[in-house]
Amino acid sequence: MADFYSLYTHGFLRIASCTPEIDLARPQKNAKRIVDMARECADAGASIIVFPELCVTGASLGDLFFQDSLIHASNEAVKYICKKTADLPCIVIVGAPIRYETQLFNCAVVMHDGGIEACVPKVYIPEYGPVAEKRIFTSGAEIYAYVDLDNTPESLMREGGAFPYLASLSPYTIFTTEHVTNMRWIVALGEDIHAPIGPAQLAAVKDVDAIINISALASEVGGTHLHSTAISGLSATMGIAILQTNGNAGESSTAATWSPSTRFYENGELLIKNDGNVTSATYCDIDISGLAHYRTKQSILKDSVAFGDRLLSAGQQALSSNVYDSVCETMTISLQLPADSQATSLHWEEKSEDASPAHYTDATAHATVPATHVLRRTFSRYPFFGPGEDADARCKEVLRLQARALLQRLQAIGNPKIVLGVSGGLDSTQALLTSVEALRMSGRPYSDIIAYTMPGFGTTDTTKSNAYALCKALGVELRELDIRPSATQMLEDMGHPFGQGQPVYDVTFENVQAGLRTDYLFRIAGHEGGIVLGTGDLSESALGWCTFGVGDHMSHYDTNADLPKTAMQQCIRWAAESNYFGQNTSEVLTNIVNTEISPELIPADEDGKAQSTQDTIGPYDLHDFFLFYLLKGYAPEKIAYLAWHTWRNKEVGTWPRYIPEDVRREYTLAEITYWLKVFLKRFFTSQYKRSTSPNGPRLLAGGSLSPSVDWRMPSDVSGSVWLEAVDTIPTDRDW
Repeated sequence: MADFYSLYTHGFLRIASCTPEIDLARPQKNAKRIVDMARECADAGASIIVFPELCVTGASLGDLFFQDSLIHASNEAVKYICKKTADLPCIVIVGAPIRYETQLFNCAVVMHDGGIEACVPKVYIPEYGPVAEKRIFTSGAEIYAYVDLDNTPESLMREGGAFPYLASLSPYTIFTTEHVTNMRWIVALGEDIHAPIGPAQLAAVKDVDAIINISALASEVGGTHLHSTAISGLSATMGIAILQTNGNAGESSTAATWSPSTRFYENGELLIKNDGNVTSATYCDIDISGLAHYRTKQSILKDSVAFGDRLLSAGQQALSSNVYDSVCETMTISLQLPADSQATSLHWEEKSEDASPAHYTDATAHATVPATHVLRRTFSRYPFFGPGEDADARCKEVLRLQARALLQRLQAIGNPKIVLGVSGGLDSTQALLTSVEALRMSGRPYSDIIAYTMPGFGTTDTTKSNAYALCKALGVELRELDIRPSATQMLEDMGHPFGQGQPVYDVTFENVQAGLRTDYLFRIAGHEGGIVLGTGDLSESALGWCTFGVGDHMSHYDTNADLPKTAMQQCIRWAAESNYFGQNTSEVLTNIVNTEISPELIPADEDGKAQSTQDTIGPYDLHDFFLFYLLKGYAPEKIAYLAWHTWRNKEVGTWPRYIPEDVRREYTLAEITYWLKVFLKRFFTSQYKRSTSPNGPRLLAGGSLSPSVDWRMPSDVSGSVWLEAVDTIPTDRDW
């Protein structure tokens, strides 16, 4: 198989953004600096290297752009950059003025393999600002021509027939990379990206993966924030990546201030920003295949592509064909994989005071590895919950959404009472907190909550006492119903060894207890005029970790159905830390969330250790991570790759503040692949449970397993394709 450890194998593409310090009106000196930075970026494994608008000359030259000397020097500098980067396995994009006949265009010059592939002109030329570009440059709205920076003899033609310095001059050219991660992308200059009808709309209707936006915008207080907000919204709306490279340090301060900046966005998320740093390049590994997966599942984006094609087709009948020929031009560039340049350490950091959290690998490692083996971006350890900046608001919103959903269901069926089992564990705690919040919102008394604790053969004093303490703190009456006599009788009636006094703790032994608890709750609900509120969560549904039928699989309504275990832990820690339900409740919640997760169906061992769920089925940290990316459509190899980069070192990256240091874990690639295989086996054999799951509200954007909302899958399908893919993952090295 392809190199598992390379980011390019898994659909990533490394882009470098360079904002060099320029010398005004000295193109040759700028060209040498551009070449030096391009070679540095190529050594770092970048496939596309981007420089700002008019970086070859400077953007603040005013009427000097009309000087033949400057344009000639700029052309020579562009040719120099082409020649000196010809051996690099990457695309280089620079901003330069390009003259065609009597018109001057502000262009992005796209270079590869020693020649110019295309010159993309700026379309929307601003009249405002310190440069007043409209006095100088012509809009490229309808231009479709070929510009020749040099009268290159036919003997120097490249293979394929294109002259090195002869290139198309047309707006909205769609580029496609081949032989590395396939990406469709366009270039937009300056304000073109904000135009009502412009590159962004072309990107939407032609299904591109990325927009590369090169700019030379003067700095204004608050301007960067407004610009970034608009770019972020565009990226999210269209499900694409946007690279914004802005500004040239060294521009004239006659009428403005200039500050270089870089932004990388992916599906609306700001991955990396770098402001005012001109000493080195900024890198980002864009998840191109992930963006494609996202757009594939979004019907509004698919319909936009179809509708846009119809508009273009209709437009061709009304407008001159050469305009739309230029709009729809597609150019394919064949790239080599970046050379295996060596990184001296696995440690890296974006050098910017306000940069988003960078990915820090093990700084103590002595291994020397290819640059493409170090992923230059971070992924959330808990992707269903996303970044942790708004953790408080997110946890509160989860509780409110659960409570509103429950309240709506209660009101729709005549406001019955709520019946639920409270074990002192995570799931039943979240369900109880939701019930209290729902009744508080509606003004109903807490006496309408009928809570039962049902001790069985594995119930510990810790969880039982937590259940009593929690209900007391919340002001909810807790009733006790010991299921052991009934369970013993049932086991005896069916001839189970335990009914004859033998310590046999098999699946039947466990399921009898789980089934009895649910059976009692349904009968109590009928007796009390209530509904059974389920406690099962998304993680358990994915793994099939529930007793099917009359067991913890079934209820009248389940507000936890779309909440992963790891997100639930954070919500309960938030409720404790914020004292949302009062100080007394907070102390109990802390005890509950710090208790080992257990179904408590088997008695403790000789050492007093209770049954552990994660010892049996694996860590929820990993399972929730696997589930998130499986729902996105990622292949097992890529899921393992992302998990390895995210979980291999607990000192790397950021943790949600609701995850205490003593429970933060790390995993080797061998451990990750082992548990991934466990996850996939359980996931594919458990669909029949999900197909008949009770109603429950959709809560998180990561997706759900509700058969009525998000996930439709045959119950008898084989998972062999996915399991066989896991077997191809190498685990012989793990730095």
